[in-house]
Amino acid sequence: MASSSSQSTSNYAGITPQKSQVVKEHSQKAAAIAKEQITSAAVIAREAAYSGAYIWPIQGQYHFLTHPTLLKPVLPAILSATLFTICVTIALFVFTYLPTVAVLAFVSGPLAFFTAIPVILGEGAAIGIFVAKAFWLGSALESLFDEVLLRQGLTKLVSRGRELQSDGQHGKRLGKVLTKPLDRFSKENIIRWLISLPLNAIPVVGPAAFFLYNGAKSGPSYHARYFQLKSTASKHTPAHQDGVASEGGVSVFNKDAFVQQHRGSYSAFGATAMALNVLIPGGAIFCIFGNQVGAALWAAELEKRGGSEKKSE
Repeated sequence: MASSSSQSTSNYAGITPQKSQVVKEHSQKAAAIAKEQITSAAVIAREAAYSGAYIWPIQGQYHFLTHPTLLKPVLPAILSATLFTICVTIALFVFTYLPTVAVLAFVSGPLAFFTAIPVILGEGAAIGIFVAKAFWLGSALESLFDEVLLRQGLTKLVSRGRELQSDGQHGKRLGKVLTKPLDRFSKENIIRWLISLPLNAIPVVGPAAFFLYNGAKSGPSYHARYFQLKSTASKHTPAHQDGVASEGGVSVFNKDAFVQQHRGSYSAFGATAMALNVLIPGGAIFCIFGNQVGAALWAAELEKRGGSEKKSE
C-alpha cells in the first residue's frame, strides 16, 4: 500500500530517473557554458587593459580639436546632428526620467534617481548617433578617416579606395570615392544596446560592464573603412602581415582573423569611445568624429608598424 502511494506520488510529480538525468546534464552544460563565457570575458578584459588602445579615442578628440582644417569641413554636419541629439535627450528626460527611476528603484533603491541619468543619456546618445549616421554623417566620417590616413602618409592605402588629386598645400587631396558606401546602420547594435542598458542600474560595476560589453562588440566597426581599404589593397600587401593570408599565391586580408588577433585592443577602444559618446552631455556627435580620428591614427600606427606602406611604395 505504501509502495503504491509512493509510486503515484512520483508519477504525479512527473519526475523519473531518466528526466532527472537529463535535467542534470543540461544544468552541467549550462554551468560549463557560463564558466567559459566568464573566463573568456575576463581574458578579453585583461587583454583590453594591457593593450593601451583605450588611449586612441582620447588622442583622437585632442587631435581633432587641435587641427581646425579637419574640423572645419565637417562642422555643419556636427552642429545639425548635435542639435538633434540634444533635443532627443531633453525629450527623454522630460517624458521618461520618472518612469525610468520607478523601474530602476527595484534594483537600485534610492540610487535610482542617479542611475537613471546615465541610462537616459545613453538612450539619447544612441538615438542621436544611429539616426545621424544613417542620414547625415556617413560620408563625412568616411572622408575624415581617409583625410587623416592621407596626412599620416598612407597615400597608397587611401588611393585604393579613393581618387587623389594634386594639392599645393598638402601634396594630395581627396577626390571621388572608388568603393561602395559603408553600411552605417546596424540593427544588431541597436538591439544589443537596448538589451544591455539595464546594466547601468547596477551601481559602479554596471556602467563599466555596459561599456566593456558594447565596446567589445562595436570596437571593430570603428575600423570599417580601414578593413575596406585593406581588403581592396590586400593583393598588394605582404602575406606576413597581421591578418593577411596567402591564397593561391595572392595575399588576402582576413578581417575576422585580424579582429580576433586584436580583440583586446578593439574592446578597449570601443569601451572608451562609447563612454565618451554617452557621458558627455550634448557631445556625442563631436565625440563620434573624434573617435573616428583616433581610429584613423591607430590604423596608421598599425600600418606603419607592419611596414606595408613603405613596402607597397
